[in-house]
Amino acid sequence: MHSFQAFLSKEFRELLRTRRILVFFIAIGFFALLDPVMLRVLPEILKAQMGGPEGNFPLEAMGITLSQAAALKNFSGDLFELSTLVVVLAMMNLAAGERSQKTLILPRMAGLGPTGAVWAKLLVNGTALAVLTAGGFATAYVYAGLIFPAGEKLEFGPVMLAGLFHGLHFIYLTSLVLFFGSLTGKGALTAVFTMGTAYGGAALSALLPNISDHLPYAVMERATAFSGFGEATSGIFILLGTTLLLCFLSGSILRRKIV
Repeated sequence: MHSFQAFLSKEFRELLRTRRILVFFIAIGFFALLDPVMLRVLPEILKAQMGGPEGNFPLEAMGITLSQAAALKNFSGDLFELSTLVVVLAMMNLAAGERSQKTLILPRMAGLGPTGAVWAKLLVNGTALAVLTAGGFATAYVYAGLIFPAGEKLEFGPVMLAGLFHGLHFIYLTSLVLFFGSLTGKGALTAVFTMGTAYGGAALSALLPNISDHLPYAVMERATAFSGFGEATSGIFILLGTTLLLCFLSGSILRRKIV
């Protein structure tokens, strides 16, 4: 237990030393503040580009709604589509670096196996992402509410539940990074495989709607729709189960590779 706590502390220091926590904060906080503003100024941008008064191109006919709900849905979408890329790139050497440099030998000599090291990495980075995501949704909720006092609004509860779903998905992404990093030992390959799996899951869900509620991506569909758990409960359990399995596999692979 002492070795695990020491490795947790080491991972937390690494999170700060490498400024990875700052990258996480920017990747999430940037869109929490930007999306409401961009939606607010969108009519002016359209006026400047297309000319004439706003009435010549009604926003609703273009599928654009100016409201707190619309801003939050934009934020949720950008969090998956864009922040995922930044977060994965920031974490791509979590396990790949340990494998290539064989730096897990020292904690193993101190009594901490590779699986314990993997869990420590998941706990530190996953927790940081989940907390920042919850803060991002709370910030976007308040900020968008101030910018759009009228129009469709969302209750705070469903918004924070969406933040929980995104946090779980980020933890799942962390386990993918750890798995592919331990498997390949290359940061770039880890990033490619992880993003391919994440975005591929979204494509698979669209292609197979009959089973979409049972795929890990189901949590993202619920998060973007702000529709609560719905029928995605099995998808949540599958996501959590896959996360656990990937961590055990990562530890097993690293155990063989560092000997």
